[in-house]
Amino acid sequence: MENLSLSQAAAELIAQFEGFRANPYLDSVNIPTIGYGTTFYENGKKVALGDPPVTKDRAMSLMLNYLNVHTLPTFKANIKVQLQQHQVDALASLAYNIGNQAFKDSSVLKDLNNNITSGASLEAHWKAWNKAQGKVLQGLVNRREKEWHYFVNGKL
Repeated sequence: MENLSLSQAAAELIAQFEGFRANPYLDSVNIPTIGYGTTFYENGKKVALGDPPVTKDRAMSLMLNYLNVHTLPTFKANIKVQLQQHQVDALASLAYNIGNQAFKDSSVLKDLNNNITSGASLEAHWKAWNKAQGKVLQGLVNRREKEWHYFVNGKL
């Protein structure tokens, strides 16, 4: 998918799901995180709990950098079917949350590349990403539901 890009809706969707935290914190799997769910800076340095706080603008910049430098290349290298913009944006939210390697290994990607862009199988594979350290988290259940709805319908 060479002409792949993310829309402003993707950034807004991810920011809404991640929520903003100015100070570093441990996420649900104990990884130091800052801003809108960012775990490392543009230079590759991992976020540390002693790092200074960030503004919302800086947090958005960190998130967009990650999406453009890591997520989009992952999509371009691995998604073999044409998707609509809202589908790409919903996938970006999923990949940002689960990580690019997990996305590359996922049944969601396998389904897409088998031209399955709707239906119970893809929905089940998508919504299965609702756990942290093996425990179902309601926040992830809610996020997967909203992402799925956006992927299928193009609106939240």
